[in-house]
Amino acid sequence: MSDHGNGKYRERRDEVLFIDARALGNMVSRIHRESSESEIRRIADTYHAWRNEDISDNYENIPIFCKSANMEEIRKHGHVLTSEHHVGVPPE
Repeated sequence: MSDHGNGKYRERRDEVLFIDARALGNMVSRIHRESSESEIRRIADTYHAWRNEDISDNYENIPIFCKSANMEEIRKHGHVLTSEHHVGVPPE
């Protein structure tokens, strides 16, 4: 995994990071999905870029994958915390 180690974090008290990883991984059985190391790293790196104070991490919202939402946005969605309400849904 990447080194995210300055140990300093941005103030995110009124924010929530939504990550929708449903499109990642491969189905290995009818009910079991496995993610690759690179997919797991992508999720972890996204979280660390969002959380870390170091602006070189450059967190960005990515439609259908991740979104940083503040409490006002969450209220607008009726406090529903499912990821598709915040990151969006893939086109059919």
